[in-house]
Amino acid sequence: MRPKNTLLKLLALTMILSVLLPTLATVNTQANGFPSFSGGSGSEQSPYLILTKEDLEALSQLSAGGEKCSGIYFAQTRSIELSGNWTPIKEFCGIYNGGNNEITGLSCSQTTDYTGFFGKISTGAQLKNIRINNADISGSGFTGILAGCLDNATISSCHVTGAVVGTYKVGGLVGSAASGVITDSSATCSVTGTDSYTYVGGLVGHNSICE
Repeated sequence: MRPKNTLLKLLALTMILSVLLPTLATVNTQANGFPSFSGGSGSEQSPYLILTKEDLEALSQLSAGGEKCSGIYFAQTRSIELSGNWTPIKEFCGIYNGGNNEITGLSCSQTTDYTGFFGKISTGAQLKNIRINNADISGSGFTGILAGCLDNATISSCHVTGAVVGTYKVGGLVGSAASGVITDSSATCSVTGTDSYTYVGGLVGHNSICE
């Protein structure tokens, strides 16, 4: 009788898994379409928690779909090591607090504009306490380690190191700043512009509109 009992147990286990697996496959997506990240709800009191490179990649993918995260809060609570070719967070209007935790392994090479950890930070965005070390960034116009362009946003207590190469409007921290505020921030890096119409700066490449 033991083989029969074993078979019945296996069949029961298979049925249980068939019910659970669809649920497990969607557990990382919330009702609002946002990834669940590593916790939090995106409010000021309970920001989305960024603990892993997968969390950062999820934010990048979210932005690629057109989500700007306006008014949404994110908190990085540990150091993160990236790998592979980074896809910039396309346009960001949220609030990101890096907690002075490091981001290492940031490497981004593309032939289009708006290259950096963030492609563009726009109206209402706040970036603070972000530390990116030994980044390797290569792009076209509007290229910087932290962001390609700043437009009506704020950056505070953010520090980057590494190397940046772009064609024009290339900066260590930000490629171009249309409007906004940068305070208590630094860039320790090499910055190279390859176009005759270049505009290169150690912290910000150029003060102009983001287009």
